[in-house]
Formats: sequence, C-alpha cells, structure tokens
Amino acid sequence: MLPAVRTDKEWQAVVWDEKIVRPAAEDLAARLGLAGAELRRYPEGSRPVYAVGDRRVLKLYPTVSAPDSVTEARVLDYLCGRLPVATPELLAHGEYENGWRYVLMSQLPGTELAAAWPAIPRPHQDRVLSEAGEVLAALHGLDPGPLHRSSARQTGPASSPASARRPGSASAR
Repeated sequence: MLPAVRTDKEWQAVVWDEKIVRPAAEDLAARLGLAGAELRRYPEGSRPVYAVGDRRVLKLYPTVSAPDSVTEARVLDYLCGRLPVATPELLAHGEYENGWRYVLMSQLPGTELAAAWPAIPRPHQDRVLSEAGEVLAALHGLDPGPLHRSSARQTGPASSPASARRPGSASAR
C-alpha cells in the first residue's frame, strides 16, 4: 500500500498525499483492531499523524525515518507515570510495510496550546509558563540510563497493547 521512502525527496512526494497515506492509515488502524474508527489527520507536523476516534493517535514513519519510531516508542514507554503531568501512553508500535513503522498512543484531552494561548489572560500565561518550567525540570531530573539499557517492547499490528506486556505488569506475569 505504501511505497518505500528512502530519501527526503521521495518523502516530500508522499507525505501530504492523502490518496496514498490515508488508505494505509485506515488499513493499519483496522489491523490494530480499530476498524471503522474515525481518522482525522493533524494538519501540522513532518509525518502523517491521525487522531483515531477521540482516544488514540496513530503516527506513521517512512523508511527514511523508521528509527525515529523506535526512539519515540522507547521514550513514551519510559515516561509513562514519571512526570507530574499526563503523557501519552504507548499502546502499540512496530513495522507496517515497505520499511514503514508506526506508533499508536493514547490521545490526551485538551486543546493545543498554540490555539489556546491568545485567549489565555496574561496572569494565567505566566502560570502556564511556570508550570511548563516545572515539568521540564522534572523531565531533566529523570535518569536517562534506562533508555540506553532497554528498549520498549515492539508489538505487531494484531497484538495487544504494549502496556499489557511490560515486564512486571499483571498480564505479563
């Protein structure tokens, strides 16, 4: 369904072509047990990213940036429950076809900050910035060692959520 994309030039020819990308996103969502869920593509970003219903996000990575999907999955898995704010939960990740990879994560509720910012009164903007600084401090306070020593579990298109198979989780015992 998706062509192999090995160069940035090939990527630019495919990334915004919904006639190519959307059918693959629909197929992958169905393989992940989400057939029939509404797919809404986010208009920004360098990769195809879709809201899948109102609870999940599906991100596609072409061959040329496939290793980035592994990194994102590892970081999502590692951050889960470690910050004072909600972070997306890694639900699944893996290979799709022709070198493409994907990450399926939970959708956080709320409004994108860039869209909300103009309507936030100045004193509240200051509070948001202060809280963002606290979150960044917490992030920088985490030990990155586990990211270098282990990897997030890879899940295939028809597998159960990654969190269900984390070492130490109830279903992994």
